[in-house]
Amino acid sequence: LKLLDRPKVPLDPKSKESKTENGLVFETLSIASEKKPDGTIERVPILVVRPEKVEKKLPAIIALHGTG
Repeated sequence: LKLLDRPKVPLDPKSKESKTENGLVFETLSIASEKKPDGTIERVPILVVRPEKVEKKLPAIIALHGTG
């Protein structure tokens, strides 16, 4: 856990692309995760896929890769 304890940075969400295909919306986003020693910000890519027309709450699946 000590290896994962890094200084927190603001999330700074950024939207890259949004496209609609076959009734689904694909949104590409990223959030800041950490500041590297050289000052650059490491970002985590996010892909959100949802129906084009939503009338109620929907379930979500979040998949993360391992760290280490």
